[in-house]
Amino acid sequence: LLGDDPIRGRCIELLCEPNAIAVYRGASDGGRGEQDRKVLLEALLPALLANERETDRVIDLTIRLADAYEEVAGHFETAFNCLLWGLTRRGGLAKPLEIEADKQLLPVLRALCRQLPGAARRLRDLIEKIPAAPQIADRNPPEPLDVIVAQATTGGESPARLIEVIMARHRDVQTSKGKGMWIEPGERWTLMPGFGLASEVPPRSQSRSQLNYPHAFRMPNAYSFLADLGLSGVEVPDGEA
Repeated sequence: LLGDDPIRGRCIELLCEPNAIAVYRGASDGGRGEQDRKVLLEALLPALLANERETDRVIDLTIRLADAYEEVAGHFETAFNCLLWGLTRRGGLAKPLEIEADKQLLPVLRALCRQLPGAARRLRDLIEKIPAAPQIADRNPPEPLDVIVAQATTGGESPARLIEVIMARHRDVQTSKGKGMWIEPGERWTLMPGFGLASEVPPRSQSRSQLNYPHAFRMPNAYSFLADLGLSGVEVPDGEA
C-alpha cells in the first residue's frame, strides 16, 4: 500500500536509504519541525534525480514549495507571537500602536519585514512552476499560495502593515475553523485568557536555515510504518508517531 502510488513509493524508497535514516536520527533532539525540515532538505532533496525521473521532478518541486511556504509561515508565526508577547506584558490589554512601538518588539518586527520580501519572491517563483507539474496542480491549486505571497509582500512593507496582515490572517483562520480570535480587536486589543506568551524575552526572528517548520510533514509517522515493517534503526517512541 505504501508503494502503490509511484510518488509515495519513491519517497518511501528514499526514506529507507542509510543517509536519510542517519539524518532523521541526528535531528531527533530538535523537535518535529526541525526533523521534518532536515529530512526533506538534507536527505530527500539531494538524493533526487530530477533531471532523469518524472517522479523525482515532482517530488523536488513539492519539497521546494513546502520549504518556501514554511519559511513564510514561520515568519508569520514569529510575528503573531510578538503580538501575544506584547499583550501579555501589558496585562492582556493594549492599543495596536503600543505593540508596534514596543522597544523590544520593534527590532524583531523590522527584521521580519526585511526577510519577508525575499521569502515571498522564492515562493512566487516556485508557484510559477506548478502548471508544469499536474500532479501538484491537481492537489495544490495556486490561488491559496498566491494569497500568502501577497500577504508576505504587503507585510514586508512596514511593522504596521505586518501587524495588519497578521491580525487579518488570524481572523480568517479562526473564522474558517469556527473559532474565536485569540486577540479581540478594537480600539484596544484584548488577549483572551489562556493564550499569553509569558517568556522574559520577546520572540526572535530567525534566518531561513534556522526556522523549524510550523506544520507537520509526518516523518515520524512514515518511519513508524517502516519500523513496523521491519526497517531497523528508525524506531519511534510511543506517542510520537
